Amino acid sequence: VDDQLNTLLKESELTEENTRLRYLTCSLIEDIAAAYFPDCIVRPFGSSVNTFGKLGCDLDMFLDLDEIGKLSTHKSSGNFLMEFQVKNVPSERIATQKILSVIGECLDHFGPGCVSVQKILNARCPLVRFSHQPSGFQCDLTTNNRIALKSSELLYIYGALDSRVRALVFSIRCWARAHSLTSSIPGAWITNFSLTMMVIFFLQRRSPPILPTLDLLKTLAGREQNKPDSSPLHIQNPFETSLNISKNVSQSQLQKFIELARESAWILQQEDQDRPSSSSNQPWGLAALLLPSLAKNKSPTKNKKESFSSERIKNLLESIKSNRTENHTDTNGKRTISTQT
Repeated sequence: VDDQLNTLLKESELTEENTRLRYLTCSLIEDIAAAYFPDCIVRPFGSSVNTFGKLGCDLDMFLDLDEIGKLSTHKSSGNFLMEFQVKNVPSERIATQKILSVIGECLDHFGPGCVSVQKILNARCPLVRFSHQPSGFQCDLTTNNRIALKSSELLYIYGALDSRVRALVFSIRCWARAHSLTSSIPGAWITNFSLTMMVIFFLQRRSPPILPTLDLLKTLAGREQNKPDSSPLHIQNPFETSLNISKNVSQSQLQKFIELARESAWILQQEDQDRPSSSSNQPWGLAALLLPSLAKNKSPTKNKKESFSSERIKNLLESIKSNRTENHTDTNGKRTISTQT
């Protein structure tokens, strides 16, 4: 039975390629929203990122406007001064509806590949629903659903704590779908999210518990403490706690350390899944981490990771290009511009 559960998981789970395509789609929607809200961020959430999503699931997106509030209300450019003013609205919900209404209109008229745009503004959580043809995703965009980001993060943690959790959840969902207990159409049926919560609760109540409760996770996380000074990195001397032993570290060096640590961890994770054969001369493990290319932060592995080799993604990019402004030259050598809609 264990093998059957794991096989079902491998056949149903989102591939790395599909996950990257979802992030790419979010970045495209972010470019459109940035025309109205500079420095906004469109973040995927839900099944697309919590490791419990299956192939073909919807792409849930969150329009994060927090960075906008951190911007200065005055910006100068040369001899000119720009002042940003925000109109007052009666409530946060009305503000959310107005924002999504504007974004919905923009996607409907100018969003490349965005079709069947619906503005569902009177729902408990207002959203804009549309289909993104180049990627094939059914998308839901919200802007006042931050708790969903926290839920996605929590599910990701539970899935990473024990490898059996995801396999059990996928199997329960498949069983429910086979007996018409769940449906892709909203109605009186139980949802996949509810089933996932039931499974997690069941695993928390085992003796001994397989998964920790949220309260226990909060305890394990400890208490957040602010740095006593403005240094990029603060490490206390255990015998003289007022002394910062890393006060000399600059912001650029801290960023370099973080990037290299992240890259090294990614290399080791990839090799756990696909270790080179003994006959190969390719370095692996610690030897791979000591390569000069990694130290210079120009690892070929990273380039490979960040490149989109899939034919489907190539087709997506070509489709996007076809919707952009193209330059042509007439017989007189003059440059003309034509725009495709």
